[in-house]
Formats: sequence, C-alpha cells, structure tokens
Amino acid sequence: MSPSFWDQLRSQLGFAGNHAPLVTEVAGGCIHRAQHVRWGSQHVFVKTSTADAFDMFDQEASALRLIAATKSVKVPLVVSHGVIEDQAYIALEWLELVPLQAKIAKKLGTLLVEFHQQGPKRFGLETDNYIGATRQLNGQYREKWSEFYVKARLQPQLSWAAQKGYRWSQGEQVLGRVTHLLEQRHIVPGWLHGDLWSGNVAATADGEPVIFDPALYAGDPLADIAMTQLFGGLPREFYEAYANQSSDKSFDDLLMSVYNLYHALNHVNLFGSGYCRLVEGFMDQIMA
Repeated sequence: MSPSFWDQLRSQLGFAGNHAPLVTEVAGGCIHRAQHVRWGSQHVFVKTSTADAFDMFDQEASALRLIAATKSVKVPLVVSHGVIEDQAYIALEWLELVPLQAKIAKKLGTLLVEFHQQGPKRFGLETDNYIGATRQLNGQYREKWSEFYVKARLQPQLSWAAQKGYRWSQGEQVLGRVTHLLEQRHIVPGWLHGDLWSGNVAATADGEPVIFDPALYAGDPLADIAMTQLFGGLPREFYEAYANQSSDKSFDDLLMSVYNLYHALNHVNLFGSGYCRLVEGFMDQIMA
C-alpha cells in the first residue's frame, strides 16, 4: 500500500498528528488483506481490496451497525469505509481478541438469543450481500421461510456448482425434502449473523464475547446454531446457555444438516471438490 494511501486514510479517520503508520499484517483472512494500523497511540483494524470490492465492505459496515444497534452481542465498531486511490477499505475498531473460553461462551449463548429475538417480521433482507466472497441473494423479504431458504439459498448454490461441473443426482429431491421439513416448523424470523462458524467468534481481553464478518439476514435462528457446529464447534457451555434462554431447543442432526448444506455448497463453489463429500453427507442425511 502506498504511503499516500495511509496518509489519506488517516485524514478520513480524523486522526491527529504526523506519525508514520506502523502496519502489521493480521492472519486469518482469505479474501482481503487484513492489517493492524497504528499512528502513535491511535489504531484501527483495516481490510483492503481492489476498488470493485467496495460493495462487500459497504454491506459489512451496514450489517455491523445493525447488529450493534440491537445492543446484544458485541461487534467491532465501524470507523470508516470507502475507496482511496484504487483500493476499497473498511476500518474497524481494533480489539485485542483471545479464544472463546467456557465462561465467555456461556455469555455468548445468552446474548445470541437476545440478538436472534430481534429482527423484521419477514425472512431475508432488502438487499443482496455476501457469504465469504459469494453473492448472497436476498433481494426482498419473504413471508415463507421454506420458500426463502430453498429459492434464495440452496437453489442458487446448486446452480453455481453445476456451472462449475459439480452435480448431485438427488439435488432436486433434496430441495423437495427440505421444503417439506421446513414447512413443518413454526419459525419466528430473527436476525442471523449468517456465517457464525468458530473462526468468526472470539472474546475481548476483558471477557466480552465478540462476533464479526457477518452475512446478515433474517431467518430461522437455528441456522446460526447449525453453522457454529460445522467446523469444530463452540464450547458446550454456549449451547447449554442458548437452549436455556431460547424457546426453540430442536438442535437435532437433521435440521443441522439442512442448514449446513448451504454452507457446504458454498465451500464447494469457493474452494472446489474437497468439500463435495461434505455436501453428499448432508444430502444423504436429509434423504435418509
């Protein structure tokens, strides 16, 4: 990044002084560059990418602000986002993060229920956004969860996978089965983080749970719970606290497979054939 980029960013942030920036790369991101940037005692977390990624950062900023407005679970505060020179960026509050331990996981479970209990009266979101680097199709709110989940989540992922040469013979049957299963559930729409795997959850040094990198929309709250189980899971205390506070305790394997199929398909579309077995396993369980 050029020195002039950092000078213009400091001006955008309203940081005083003439310190040269100290820029440290932060590990973990697979889509954008992530950096901890200091000007003396003032510092932020900055993600940068090419200018055409501005919409991704714009949607992320909107989601983080909405989650913060619920006054439930903590998210990093948005400081600024925009385009400087040929680089899109988002600057967030810098938080010293540590892994989620049992006591903080319990608090997260309680706060996540509070977050899930807020939201619009219909499913989806007014605009499309992103799940990782994939366009996540929302476009409008819908009355029926089964229709939204099949038409705006599973069908697009299956279509994109087919374009890449990945096809599953039972795909249409799975969609029918998922529709039937979800029509049996009474679901009150709530805000979802949307990409709540363990890598998007941490704690501050003073013991506050934090979530970040959202793919926000309104849906079945248990879709978030399913995602937490996909890659490693969270501490047992999280699930116990969530179940104690939530009226919906149906964490059954079939429902978890229904919701994690979306993320498995997205991983095929993002990263290739290494995730095909995961897709097939979820499909087999749904059809069993």
